[in-house]
Amino acid sequence: MNDAGDYLLAWSWEPLTLFFVGLLGLTYIRGLRGLKPLKVRVVTNWRAASFVAGLLLLLLALISPIDTLGGRLFAFHMAQHMLLTHVAVPLILLGAPVLPVVRGMGYGIRRLTVIKLARAPQVRLIFHILIHPLVGLAIFVAAIWAWHVPAAYAAAVTNDLAHIGQHASFITAATIFWWAIIDPTPIRGKLPYLGRLVIVVMALSLTFPLAAMLTFAAVPWYEPYIGQEPLWGIDAMTDQQIGGLIMWVGGIAPYFLAIAGLFIVAVRRDEEDTRRSRAAYYSNHPNRAPHGQTTT
Repeated sequence: MNDAGDYLLAWSWEPLTLFFVGLLGLTYIRGLRGLKPLKVRVVTNWRAASFVAGLLLLLLALISPIDTLGGRLFAFHMAQHMLLTHVAVPLILLGAPVLPVVRGMGYGIRRLTVIKLARAPQVRLIFHILIHPLVGLAIFVAAIWAWHVPAAYAAAVTNDLAHIGQHASFITAATIFWWAIIDPTPIRGKLPYLGRLVIVVMALSLTFPLAAMLTFAAVPWYEPYIGQEPLWGIDAMTDQQIGGLIMWVGGIAPYFLAIAGLFIVAVRRDEEDTRRSRAAYYSNHPNRAPHGQTTT
């Protein structure tokens, strides 16, 4: 295919992808319905919308022409990875999926899987290690750098199993990293929000050099793209430069949004803590309360 119209119709409709993404979505919806009688307000409307948006972007990245074009142009492959790791996964986690998904499994499946695993000390230990911010950062950055080694990237482009492994590792690493930053309600991390801000800045600084190297490289790195006839007049060198810029800009935007969000949440939490402290103080010392200050 060399015609743009051909690629616009090149949806893959991978059955396994549709099955797992659909199963996740249906379980989430079922769980939300199960929470309503309990009046559990963990998942607000905006969180549910975030989850749906993330799931749709996950599908867009995996079955749309973006995936097909990724085999011909490095830039589209990079756009696919950025959608998965920097947009879809954070949006899904912002949707507070833990409680709805677990609830949506049904008690029988939940008892045999989640409850059983949660009671195992080894599983809890591994879980707490993985969600440590520095561990998540290391796994995420290592996955990004490792898969951009020319031999590994070439394998992912030319081998279907390697391609699936690349996507699976990116999604897993991104989930571990963003989990520690976002705190998918009702699970809460111990790291203060300003500390998480530092972790995000570190992620940006550790992946920034790779984007720069791709953009300013003297020669193209990846053999599968070098050996193909230029698509739409885009040669391998230009293609790699565009991909580097996508990683550069596409990475910076989500990181800066995360930094801004963490800063705002940190300020609000600090204000809430201050109000609670003042209320507790004046409750214990009513004579010192300012005029009009309630002490109940």
